[in-house]
Amino acid sequence: MNTNILDIIGSVLTLIQINDNVWSSKEWDSLRIWVDTQSWYRFSRGVGGDAEAFIRYYNHEYDETDFSLV
Repeated sequence: MNTNILDIIGSVLTLIQINDNVWSSKEWDSLRIWVDTQSWYRFSRGVGGDAEAFIRYYNHEYDETDFSLV
């Protein structure tokens, strides 16, 4: 995948810039995104990775929520 990680995560979460290299999100305050390595880590859940891993994680996180409402 050759897409900027900020574009991917920013399409589903509201991003907050911490400094030139590090970002977080309004919705998940323990999330850190590093532009230089194109990686992320959600400290409250102990999970992270690249942009592709974020897509899998985000989809899984909300699929479970949807199933619990049925």
